[in-house]
Amino acid sequence: MGRYQLGAADCLRGASGRVYTIRCSTAHSGVRQWFVGSAASRSWGTPFVSEPQARAWAREH
Repeated sequence: MGRYQLGAADCLRGASGRVYTIRCSTAHSGVRQWFVGSAASRSWGTPFVSEPQARAWAREH
């Protein structure tokens, strides 16, 4: 089993029109992190400590 357990992903459309995917991961220690990625860039950014922060970033971009 890996270090993180990934939860279901959710998609949001940002102000630029780009569609972002928000995914939550949980480490074995129980710490949860939210990542925002886009299919266009095929990368995941720096983790956010809360889901509202991740969603706000995605909506603004």
